[in-house]
This record gives sequence, structure tokens and C-alpha cells, in this order.
Amino acid sequence: MKVPTPPQRVLLVDDDEDTREMYAWSLGARGYEVITAGTVMNALGEAGAEQPDVVVTDFTLPGVSGLELAAKLKGTPETSCPIVLLSGREFSGDEREQALRLCDSILLKPILPDHLGDEIRHVLIRSAARRLRRQMQEMRRRLAETLRSVKTNQDAAREIVAAAEAAGGARRRTAILIADDHARYVAANDIACTVTGLSQEQLLSKSVWDLTMGMDAEAGRRMWQEFILRGSLEGTYSLAGYGVDPVTAWFAAAANVVPHLHVSLLAPVPEGGAVTAVDLAG
Repeated sequence: MKVPTPPQRVLLVDDDEDTREMYAWSLGARGYEVITAGTVMNALGEAGAEQPDVVVTDFTLPGVSGLELAAKLKGTPETSCPIVLLSGREFSGDEREQALRLCDSILLKPILPDHLGDEIRHVLIRSAARRLRRQMQEMRRRLAETLRSVKTNQDAAREIVAAAEAAGGARRRTAILIADDHARYVAANDIACTVTGLSQEQLLSKSVWDLTMGMDAEAGRRMWQEFILRGSLEGTYSLAGYGVDPVTAWFAAAANVVPHLHVSLLAPVPEGGAVTAVDLAG
């Protein structure tokens, strides 16, 4: 069974109907929800209403350029998101600097649909990584103000979840999991339950390695101790589900957010090739 989390949403902007249909069909086959627009005005309206996870726009649009559209999108918090620009020519000088500042990726035509799909996945993963880092930083800031009066680890775990949810905002929600020194889960939010297919009670009876694909208990213990020594870690991995399909997620984890409590933030990402985990401690 598929996890009932919303699919990644792509806004595809191109004035050529055949191009829109070709890319929309290919991206839809990969599991994306695709919204299309043929003009900048329509694109801005769709971006405001639908809040896409990524915008793919042609450079040449009626009356304006894709860079002008990118500037309008990035200039408004409600529509700011990763942008992939498709262009029939290379940029140079000031225009190149503007393109690199506004766009997360620039692809030169001709662009095969599979190539576009792969690039969108990479852009979304990079975006998730940046977002979770910011969320972790903001969570720590909020905790510094709220944990002074907390008496027990159970209360602290609840405060961590609340601070992480507040730091993430309402637009793009994150799975939040809190574990103790023994890698047993002690708190989680509702998104974590949705992703794993477990209730709160069931999830809090599991350990980190119970949810890690292909991980036995002994290897899990070694992994957990290495993580605590490192202090932080991020990367992609397959999260085992119970009654649902495994989910590929980007995670950012921090050890000892408060003593003996360790937090993992997870954002589901499109499936595909693995990305190597990297140490964030340095």
C-alpha cells in the first residue's frame, strides 16, 4: 500500500502545448502531481494557489523571460520554491549571474523527459536538505527559550517535537522522531505515524533500526553509537513501513539536542538512486 502522503507537486510553465503535455505525462508517470501553465500570469496564479514544491519553466515565454518569472516567484514568500530553468542557449555575463542566483538548476535543450525527471529529483533533495538544516537550527533556537522549566525527559521530548513543528511551518510538514540513548523512540509527530503506517503507541514501541531497511539489531546499535559520537548526520535512506510501502526520505539528525535525547527530521523525497549520507559535524 502506498503511504498516504501528498505527492511532490511540479508547476510546469511552457507556452508550447505539446512540450507541456510531453513533460507532464512523463513526470506524472514518476508519481508527481503536475500543474501546467502557458503564460506568466497563469503561472503566478497557479503558484499562489497550489504552492508547488518545484517550478520548471522555459526561458522563452510570451512577453517575458523565465528569469523574470523566477524573480517574481522568489520575491514572494508564498510562491518561493526551487526553480529549474530550461533554455535553448547558454548564458553569459550579468544574465548568467542572475540565472544562477534565481534558479536551482539550468538545463540546456534538448532535454529528454527522463533527464528532466532526474534533475527535478536532485533539486528536490537539495531543497529538502537545506530546509531541514534551517528547521533544525530554528528548533534549537526555540528550545533554548522553552526548556529551562522542563523537569523530565518525557516533557523535554514533547517540547522538542513542538519546537520542531513550529520551526518547520505549516506549508511543508516534516516527520519528527525523538529517540533515547538506546535508540528507542520516545516521541513522534503525526506525520511520522503517517509515513511509517504506525500509530503513536505502536511507533513508540519500536527502535531506530526497526524502521531502517536491511538493518539488524546489532548493526543498528553500532550505527546508533557512531551517530551519537558524531553528533549529527544527514542523507537519504529507505524507511521501512508497516502495512505501507517503504519510503525514501531525506533525514537530518542531531544527537543530544538535550542530554540523552536525539532528534531526526525526515522529508519524503522522490524515489531513485541513493545519495550518500554526509557528516554535518564539521
